[in-house]
Amino acid sequence: MLQERHPLMGHRISPAEGASLVIYDAEDSSRFNLGIAPENLGAASIAFGSELPATIGATTTSGKRQALCLGPDEWQLYAPIAESTAIEAAFAAFYTNCPHSLVDVGHREIGIAIEGQQRALETKPKLIIAGASAYPRAIDFAAFRRISDEVGAYLMVDMAHYAGLVAAGLYPDPLPHAHVVTTTTHKTLRGPRGGMILTNDETLAKKFNSAVFPGNQGGPLMHVIAAKAVAFGEALRPDFKAYAGQVVANARALSETLISGGLDIVSGGTDCHMVLVDLRPKAVKGRDAEQALERAGLTCNKNAIPFDPEKPAVTSGVRLGTSAGTTRGFGEKEFRRIGALILSVVDALAEAGQEGNRAVEENVLAEVRDLCRRFPIYQ
Repeated sequence: MLQERHPLMGHRISPAEGASLVIYDAEDSSRFNLGIAPENLGAASIAFGSELPATIGATTTSGKRQALCLGPDEWQLYAPIAESTAIEAAFAAFYTNCPHSLVDVGHREIGIAIEGQQRALETKPKLIIAGASAYPRAIDFAAFRRISDEVGAYLMVDMAHYAGLVAAGLYPDPLPHAHVVTTTTHKTLRGPRGGMILTNDETLAKKFNSAVFPGNQGGPLMHVIAAKAVAFGEALRPDFKAYAGQVVANARALSETLISGGLDIVSGGTDCHMVLVDLRPKAVKGRDAEQALERAGLTCNKNAIPFDPEKPAVTSGVRLGTSAGTTRGFGEKEFRRIGALILSVVDALAEAGQEGNRAVEENVLAEVRDLCRRFPIYQ
């Protein structure tokens, strides 16, 4: 839903093959970005309640529902807000039988929609993997296990980014559902650089042990093992759960600040420590934002977003995290300020470009240094 006039309003653009579009003001509506296999176009049309066009750049209209073909496997759909719940329910039924990728509802709510059991039954995978490095919402591991059992596959979950939140009981625990869980120990778990392979299956555990040593590993790194033990001990303490809760609260405060400043957040928020920022409302590239924020003392990484039109080396987004700042003692007040600093750098970048942005970057860097001095790593 557009809250103000979009900068492209009234401009004619050509998406492909000479077709053109005119962007115009419209009444508030829900927007669906739909990615499906072309052979499922008919079923998707039934779910939407209106025919979806098959030609790139073409549109169809039925009542107040509109559809635009963006590419061979991507459509943008609009419908009255009052009808969005019914449409979502129709698409949920559609998903169980049709291969698909992602659906973005209103450009605020995007999630993993698990590819239905029909697809798994057709391909008969031996291993299904669940996990993510840039997905800020909770993952339904139980649903993955149901599909794994249906096709007789192993389920492996990588919880590297979420392990500390899992330990604190603030993120879904994959261990009751997955045959194998892998994780790092140095992200939200806040330990040394390293990893773990976890399983409740004794037979698999023996195979992993023999594969690791002597197959792939030599002498043990006792200092790292000791550091892991310290980290695990900390994770058992009540103050670790408080830390993890603050990590999530800080991420949500950061997300809300960026949204209020005109940026889009993929999924409209976060359930963990991550915030995936869509920079397209400011017409800024992820690579440029990453470099500018680095010069301003704010570390992040460029990151692709769903349906990203940019190359992986460029991207349209950046990924932010709150774990390190929370460990320093930052609270929601500090992360709202960090959000404001990010916005000032991105806004100046959009207005003046990389070369004209240096004065803003230097001012932000000075404020970042002052913030870090007030919250030292060691007391």
